[in-house]
Amino acid sequence: DPDSKITLSMMPYDWFEASVFYTNIEGRPSGSGFRQDYKDKGFNAKFRIKSEGYFPAIALGFHDIGGTGIYSSEYIVGSYGINNFDFHFGLGWGRLSGGDLQFRNFLADLDKSFLYRNSKTENGGEFRINDYFSGKKVGAFGGVSYVANEAFLLKAEYDSTEIPLNQGFPDRSSNYSFGIEYINSPNLSVALNYERGDYYGVKFSWKSNFKEYKHPSFTNNTKSFKSPYEK
Repeated sequence: DPDSKITLSMMPYDWFEASVFYTNIEGRPSGSGFRQDYKDKGFNAKFRIKSEGYFPAIALGFHDIGGTGIYSSEYIVGSYGINNFDFHFGLGWGRLSGGDLQFRNFLADLDKSFLYRNSKTENGGEFRINDYFSGKKVGAFGGVSYVANEAFLLKAEYDSTEIPLNQGFPDRSSNYSFGIEYINSPNLSVALNYERGDYYGVKFSWKSNFKEYKHPSFTNNTKSFKSPYEK
């Protein structure tokens, strides 16, 4: 609460992931003269800049690119797997700069402009390049997942997301979330989550490789077609 979100994610390359989301924020007026809740849409992107090897894999990500800025954030994250465990740790800017593990934006040592981030969230459709990796604070986040068996995956994470209360989001009781996910299916996974000390959530995920789909072949029959005017 108060938002409901649907996300479509795609991986055209093994180093690039893109997604588009559509959100309904309950209780916030649309502002367009219609008597309905506020609607928001945006795009996310993640780029793998290093594969896992002796050192962790590293990825660079962007949330809400060109959107209204309600979910706008950037992050850099590292992940590393050991046996049945998979760990990740990252640093976030924008909406990911919350939590208890905050510190000064170190990029300000390169340029003071990194300390300023546009706080307006009304106008979408613009790429706020000047806001990327900007803001006074940087937040740390992390998590771990454990493959218990062929059927279940256990997860725990520390979440640094900070959504302003004036956007209609309630204050959280905790920065920690826990989940259990059923993974014993080639395409469908179902997860039950306990989020931020206040909410239970259910997630359904369906995955598929579109390269495996084959459309039916079409035969050109124009040569066999005979016009009624043809002798």
